[in-house]
Amino acid sequence: MELNLITYNPNLIVKTIGKALNIATNSKYVEEELFLSKKYGEGRILGFKFSDGVGLLLFDCMFKRRCTVVFDKSLLSPLLFNFVSTGSITHISNYENNHYMLNPLQSTISGNQMDSSEAFIFQPKEKIVFSCIMINREDFKHKIDVESNKMPEKMKSVFLDTLTEKSFFYQTNYSMASSIHLLSVLNNSHVDLARSVYLEGITLELLSNQIKLFNNSVSTTSAKSTVLNNEDIEKILKAKEILLKNLNESPTIASLSKKVGVNQTKLKIGFKNIFDTPIKTWLRYKKLEKAQLLLLKDQLSIKEISETVGYQNQSHFARQFKTRYGVLPKDYLKQIKKVRTFDL
Repeated sequence: MELNLITYNPNLIVKTIGKALNIATNSKYVEEELFLSKKYGEGRILGFKFSDGVGLLLFDCMFKRRCTVVFDKSLLSPLLFNFVSTGSITHISNYENNHYMLNPLQSTISGNQMDSSEAFIFQPKEKIVFSCIMINREDFKHKIDVESNKMPEKMKSVFLDTLTEKSFFYQTNYSMASSIHLLSVLNNSHVDLARSVYLEGITLELLSNQIKLFNNSVSTTSAKSTVLNNEDIEKILKAKEILLKNLNESPTIASLSKKVGVNQTKLKIGFKNIFDTPIKTWLRYKKLEKAQLLLLKDQLSIKEISETVGYQNQSHFARQFKTRYGVLPKDYLKQIKKVRTFDL
C-alpha cells in the first residue's frame, strides 16, 4: 500500500491518508485524528499543526499490509525530528542516498534537499509508535533569529536553510527526558484547548531536547557528568514524582535527597542528565505548566491558581508566567475566553 502526499502539513497528511483509505477523520482545534479500519489495520494516526511552523505527526498503529508514505519531490522539505518508541520503520531520504532503519529509542534529525525523494516505510503486522516533529523553516525562522547567539553555527545554518539547498542528517539514541515526553503525548487526560496547549508545550520540549543532544555531540567541551546506575535512576524518577505531587509546597533539594536516598550532588547532576534541565528550573516550568492548564479550565481565580502551584506572592507568579509564556496570567485568560467565544 502506497500513500502519496503533496503536503508536509501534519493535519493535511492525516486528512489525505483518510481520503485515500476512505476513512473519516476528526478535527478539533489544532488536531486531526484518524482511526484505521479493520480493513487496513488498527490504531490511530494523529496530526497537530502548532504555531510558528511547528507540527507533530504521530503513528500509533499497526498496518495489515506494508505501507509506504511518499512525499512529493516538488515539496520544500521541513526539518524533521523523528522518534521511534515501538517497532521499527525505514526512512528514505536523499542524504547520501540514505536508506536507514529507525529502531526503538532511536531518533534522527533530517533535512531533505530540494527536488529529492522522501518516504517512510511501515512493515505489516508490526505495532508502531512513531513521532515526527516537522519544522517549517520559513515560519520558524524568526525564532532562530532571536536565539541565534545560543545555537552552534552548524545547527543554526540547518534551521536557516529555508530553501532546502543542502541535506542534513544526524542520528542518535534519544534521552530519558525525551522518552517521558513521548509517553506524555500518547497518554494524557487533557481535552480540547487544554490538550492542544499541553501537547504544543511537550512538542517544544522534545524539540529542545534533541537540539541539546546535537549541540552536546558537536561541543568541544564536555559537560560535568556522573555515573548513574539503575537504582540511582529509579531514585531520581521517584524524586520527580515527589516534586510533581507537591507543587504547592515543594521540598528543598536537601530534604528531597533524604527522601529518595541519594546524595544532593548525585541528585542534582543526575536529574539534569536525565531531564536536560536543573531541578529548580524544571520545577518552575512544571509549576507554570500546571498554572497554564488551570487557567484554561477557568475554575479558579488567578490568586488561587498562584497558591495552588506554590507561589505565595501573586506578583512574582505573574512575572514568572510572563517570562515563560510572554503574557501575564490575566491577559492569557482574556485570550482563552476570546478563543472560546470565537469557537462558539
